[in-house]
Amino acid sequence: MPYLIDEESVSYGIRLLERSGLGEETCVPEVYHYMPVDQSLRASRDEAELVIFSAIDDAFSRTSVEPAEIGVLIVNCSVFAPTPVLDDMVVNRYKLRPDVQSVNLSGMGCSAALVSVGLAKNLLQVAPAGTHVLFVATEILSSHFYAGMGAAAIILSNSPERARFKLGRVVRTVHSAKRRLPPPRPATFGAAPGRALLDQAEAAARARKGGGALPPRFPHGVRAICIHAGWRAVVNEVQRGLGLSDEDVDASRMTLHRFGNTSSSLVLYELAYIEAKGRMKRGDRVWMISFGDGFDCNSVAWECLRPAADADGPWVDCNHRYPVKIPEIVKGI
Repeated sequence: MPYLIDEESVSYGIRLLERSGLGEETCVPEVYHYMPVDQSLRASRDEAELVIFSAIDDAFSRTSVEPAEIGVLIVNCSVFAPTPVLDDMVVNRYKLRPDVQSVNLSGMGCSAALVSVGLAKNLLQVAPAGTHVLFVATEILSSHFYAGMGAAAIILSNSPERARFKLGRVVRTVHSAKRRLPPPRPATFGAAPGRALLDQAEAAARARKGGGALPPRFPHGVRAICIHAGWRAVVNEVQRGLGLSDEDVDASRMTLHRFGNTSSSLVLYELAYIEAKGRMKRGDRVWMISFGDGFDCNSVAWECLRPAADADGPWVDCNHRYPVKIPEIVKGI
């Protein structure tokens, strides 16, 4: 964006992309293909409708749940928070019930999906039996530069009927009071990870490992690990801090390469990768960990009750090509 940032920022952005772990198929909104970029409200809403409605349509078709069965709706998107909110757009599109409880979360960064899972769990604990929660995680890029376009939708319930996963522990740790905030800096367009962020991610992950979100025998107690792969450096630091193997972080690296950093929905793309590879069996446990604004760290544990009959999902056209070897530095960007 030469009309918004200086040459130093361009140089830094190129170095970042060279080491990011992103692949050539990482998707960005159509408006990024033109200069100047269309940062209008209409462009952002068009992107939101494309990714959110596609994810919800897929969730309904795979679960056989009807829109009329949805009692709670949760949509999270950090940087795009229009009025009317994205919840209202979903309610209108799918004609959800007049008494649906809708919640729109914004400004919570890449951890928002797991925050939403915790919120859904709390609401379901006090809801009538058979209540369904439709949860959507996305990040809208048209008006804010980011590194991956996408959305994910899942349906949770307090009834075991039709369930494929059982939700276990949900743990959230907020580190805002422990860290020293940096001095104010001039406004910039976009975001980039710094050394402090990587250190916080490693420390928070180690704290969660011992915080009760996982069985004591971790990592042997879980079959799969989904780490929010904001950038390759984040995965590297968490892998080093927790003593994980390359196999443990394969889903994180491959998802980042194929889809980019889709923000909070990324851990759900990673679970889809694990299922597409046939690595998820009945009784297997999954650990998801994400990091977000604050700084905060969120952990969610799941147990697989029934493997997916059709597990290709977003990987349907590329599963056969993964895993791939990702070079440390990609030149020629």
